[in-house]
Amino acid sequence: MPCMPRLARRLCICLLVAAALVCVAPGAAASDSADRGLVAGDGTLDLRLRGRDFGHLAIGCYDHAWSYAGAVGVGAPDPQGNSRLFTLTIPGGGRATGVASFSRAADGAISAAYTFSAGTDLALNSLHVSVEIPISRLAGGTWTADHAHGSFAKDFAEPTVFSGSIRSLAVAGADGRTLTLTFNVPTQVLIQDNRRWGPSISLRIGTTATLARAESAAIAFQISTPEHLDLDFDRPVTIERGPAWIPLDVDLDIAPGSALDFSTLIRHDAPAGSLGRVIARADGSMASTCASPPSTLPMAMRIASATACCGWVITPCASTTTRTV
Repeated sequence: MPCMPRLARRLCICLLVAAALVCVAPGAAASDSADRGLVAGDGTLDLRLRGRDFGHLAIGCYDHAWSYAGAVGVGAPDPQGNSRLFTLTIPGGGRATGVASFSRAADGAISAAYTFSAGTDLALNSLHVSVEIPISRLAGGTWTADHAHGSFAKDFAEPTVFSGSIRSLAVAGADGRTLTLTFNVPTQVLIQDNRRWGPSISLRIGTTATLARAESAAIAFQISTPEHLDLDFDRPVTIERGPAWIPLDVDLDIAPGSALDFSTLIRHDAPAGSLGRVIARADGSMASTCASPPSTLPMAMRIASATACCGWVITPCASTTTRTV
């Protein structure tokens, strides 16, 4: 058959692709088990430890009535840059803009820096970056804030677990996964059990919440784990043709007139408009108009009558025939 060589070529390509996937699978599995952070376009950061989701760094604020607002990305991020622009629209009125920057430290940690600029006078209850961790990952685990330490209860007790100005904070889940935050200067941190409102723990890192217009505030810290943390950015992906590119032949592998050639089984009324314009019938169905039924139709379908006949309806106007689409 004339189509067999093409089919054989496609079969070979499929086999080569499958073999390549099998070869890279072990390496991909090893990479997936690493600790890594992924920066999104709005400056938030997703953390995966040992290849599994662990927590999410969110930028946000609470206004004077404790209404929350989260950061929204501004514009398209620089494909090659390590910074992300964001804005905060305060529920009670006001606005702040900011920049979130990330880099890989020499010791394998991730350095995170955030700056906030007030667009109006702001008097907030909280302006912060918060690590949000599901309670299922921390219940039964421990926390250490400088010289203070404690555990995450399996049952909810009080919202405030710890609050203070510290230089380091480490949390460990019951499964042994550990995350450490290190601050260059003493920084206000709140550990909050959110189970009164939702199943999570917040590590809320705060800064000055009262700012005059055009005044700025900053938060900076390092994120580390016992293993090195990889850092990735959610950037646009462009696929370009390279030396190994294999063109895809999209021609149908069907010989004309063969048992698989169905092209003659369906009517093609071409060109468009050969059956008249499209109209709406009284019953709501769509139809087309033409001066007379195509001569290629059976005789019974071309007999003029006042009723529908095999999809054709003769209208009161003798020169117009309607065919249901």
